[in-house]
Amino acid sequence: MSINHFSLLGFFIKTLFNRGFHHTFRCTLIGGTSTMFVDIVNHPDVDKFNLTSLQAALIGEFPCSVELWKDIEQKLGVTNLINVYGTTENRPASCSTRPGETPEKKNHTVRTPLDHVEVKIVDNDGRIISVNKEGELCTRDHLSFLGYWGDKELTVQVFDNARWYHTGLLEFQTNEWEKKLVLG
Repeated sequence: MSINHFSLLGFFIKTLFNRGFHHTFRCTLIGGTSTMFVDIVNHPDVDKFNLTSLQAALIGEFPCSVELWKDIEQKLGVTNLINVYGTTENRPASCSTRPGETPEKKNHTVRTPLDHVEVKIVDNDGRIISVNKEGELCTRDHLSFLGYWGDKELTVQVFDNARWYHTGLLEFQTNEWEKKLVLG
């Protein structure tokens, strides 16, 4: 017997809401990936739950379609949507969009670095690129992990000698703060 993501999420939602957790704790923030939010907004019982306490949603994946942003706003009643970027290697969130930005901008922007996170975009030789040039996103912070367990070779592939994590994402910087993801 296989259990898919939707059925697990459905079980989780029903368990929490059937036990009254949404009334007791009045959750104000919900977080997940785009695929999790697709499952939530399309869940057959989503309209039966009182979600009026929700004030914000963090979506930790990209690209997140404008349609999904609108579904979250309409079906969950959340208008403060924040797109975050992070990885297992560096931290759950190293960059995020800002409250009040349009869904179109949030969908195509890798976001502003969070406090205590260094971000740079480099060319193939590791040199920082100029504005409106394409390069690889690199991050560095005190929460980056030390390496892959038992795999020094892989660790050396993604972390350079200065402890910059090379994400493999192609991006370009449009101004001092905004980094845009190169899609497609």
